[in-house]
Amino acid sequence: CLFLCIYGTIDDLSTLLNSLLIIFRHLDDQDVFQTFYSKLLAKRIIHGQSRSEDWEDWMIGKMKEACGFEYTSKLSLMFTNIATSRELVAQFLQKNSRLPFDFSVLVLATNAWPLQPAATNFALPEMLLKVEQLFTSFYIRQYNGRKLNWLHQLSKGELRSRFHSIKNGYLFQVSGFQMGVLGMWEGEELDKEFTSEEIQSTTLLNDAAMRTTMLSLVKTTVLKIDPKPQGGVITKAHRFRLNPTFRSKKLRVLINIPITSKKEESTKIHNTIADDRKLLVQAAVVRVMKSRKRMAFAALISEVVVLLKTFRPKIVIIKRAIDTLIEKEYLGRCEEDQNMLVYIP
Repeated sequence: CLFLCIYGTIDDLSTLLNSLLIIFRHLDDQDVFQTFYSKLLAKRIIHGQSRSEDWEDWMIGKMKEACGFEYTSKLSLMFTNIATSRELVAQFLQKNSRLPFDFSVLVLATNAWPLQPAATNFALPEMLLKVEQLFTSFYIRQYNGRKLNWLHQLSKGELRSRFHSIKNGYLFQVSGFQMGVLGMWEGEELDKEFTSEEIQSTTLLNDAAMRTTMLSLVKTTVLKIDPKPQGGVITKAHRFRLNPTFRSKKLRVLINIPITSKKEESTKIHNTIADDRKLLVQAAVVRVMKSRKRMAFAALISEVVVLLKTFRPKIVIIKRAIDTLIEKEYLGRCEEDQNMLVYIP
């Protein structure tokens, strides 16, 4: 999130980033920084929030100088991926210049981006589905044998409201899921009501996605809900309708607001990092033992600490990793000396 809050001259920006790099070089847990940085970088790129791709690339280059190629390889691959995607989309739009709406898509490589697959099914509105199928066919012709997995949970768009008295209505900036829900009122009467069960049946959203989507539309007062939910719980009997009295000082209204708190998201990331560290420590232990074949317990711990440069593992974590590898029969203890470990090929 570095570039979202920076104002001033180029010299000011350069000075600030160099100061940040000094702090970065003294971090003990550089793997934590890498995980958060990659997720925030992906978010900036996907949502078009980066102030300058040149400065993003400069920052990655500096981290590469400090930590090596492997540390920043996926970050660099993101930008290579984006350039290829832009060329591909330009070719598609050149061949399909009469689409019913403005369309853009990012084709991202699974091995480069810290993105999770969709946790729910989702039925696109028919108009969107036709364009998605058109692009999928185009892509398969371009890259025979590859497969596209659509991440609708990251998609977004704009909808023009026609149910308000103001001229031209409001322009709602919505998520893909919100678009699917609001699309159910297309061509319907203003006071048309849908139950939660009807909306879920049409959109195919699971309970968790359904809850966050509907609560965001209610929280921004685009939809009205009856009866009022208790504790944020939405049942199948809840009824929803458009809010004709919706008012905003802006004609372009952002209603794609997150319901999940940043604290919850941060906790999930830290849990993921903890799991990744366990595997990295085990891999480091195996690497050392495969080379040494036989080693004292204390010496092995010392070498593993030196080998893992992006974070400083606690001794107890290394001991647990060794115990796990002994259980899996990658390592064994010497019968004559229990403090001596041997590698089992």
